[in-house]
Formats: sequence, C-alpha cells, structure tokens
Amino acid sequence: MAVKGSITKSPSIPIFQRGKKALNLNSHARRKRARFFTWTFLCVFLAVFFFAWKGPSGAATVKLIRSAPAFEVTTLDGKVFSLRAMKGHPVVINFWASWCPPCRTEAQGIQRAYAAFKGSGVRFIGIAVQDEPQDVKKFIKEFNWGFPVSIDEKEELMNAYSVYGMPKTIVVDRYGVIAYERLGAISEEDLTAEIRKVLLK
Repeated sequence: MAVKGSITKSPSIPIFQRGKKALNLNSHARRKRARFFTWTFLCVFLAVFFFAWKGPSGAATVKLIRSAPAFEVTTLDGKVFSLRAMKGHPVVINFWASWCPPCRTEAQGIQRAYAAFKGSGVRFIGIAVQDEPQDVKKFIKEFNWGFPVSIDEKEELMNAYSVYGMPKTIVVDRYGVIAYERLGAISEEDLTAEIRKVLLK
C-alpha cells in the first residue's frame, strides 16, 4: 500500500476477530500461544507501517494518500483562484477567522513564509470562515497579508476539508495530494519545513 502525506490523529490498530468456536485451552495451549505471537507480530508490523512517527504532542502521525478536494473561489480582489489550475505548484491553504486568537498568533509567520517562498512557485490561499467581510479585510490589513483570501460563506470548503476547528493549515504538493495538515496555530518554522519538503518532490 502506497503511503503519503501526514494527518495528525490518534493511533488505531486493526483488531482481528477470533473464530466462533472456543479452543480447548489444555489441548491447544501451544497452538494458541503461537497464534497469539503471530497476531502480536502482525499488529506491531501494521502499527509501524501506518504510524511512521510521532508529532510533538505525542499523537501518532498517519501517512495516507488523499487528493485535495478541487475548488474554485473568488478572492476579495475579484480574481479567481482554482486549485486545479495550480497543478504543478505546491499550495498552502489556511483556514482562519478574524475572531480566532490562534489565527492571530500564526498570522505574521504565515505572511513571512509567503514572502520567503514567493518566487519559488508556491501558492498561498487564505480561506476565512464564519466571518464578516469587513472584519476579514481589517485582519488582512493588520497583518499585511499579500496572498489572496476568499470567504467561505456557505462553508463548502470547510466541510470538504474537514475543518472542525481553527486555524487549520494544509499543504498540497505539486501533484494535488495533501502532504500535510495542521489543526491549530502553525509556527513559521514548521510551515517553512513542510513547504521545503514538497518542493523537493
């Protein structure tokens, strides 16, 4: 099974069901022990295979291939941003809201990352959710964001990208596959590291 990308989740190890008939403990003790160690080995193997490393919070990081849901939005400056048209370019998608404290915490770092990679082909798009246009514009001006921003008024993108909290940052590689997801404020250092990874692919 090919694996790619990273999503922070809690571990989930497959549970193998036993047969319907119970084994006789006395007559089949050795067989049961052998079966136990076999399943244990398989579970450990699967755990290592699916949970390749642990993030800073201690939660296992699952590697899965997931294509980024396609979308086309109109940005606040009246231009059209299409993810499909970005094929060949890594894309950073940041879901945020002006009333969200962690969004404010990460805002300057995101702008600095955008400025640092501006000439490398990386595209940035900010998606404001559950927010008012005037507040969104104030936020953009306050943090001097230079990349395009759109408002997800119908929360379609929010649902498509499973945004259950904010902020959420997603890095899509040049092939349209989600390479990284982060729920919560992301540091400039972490974002820079993830962008560099997809640029090497």
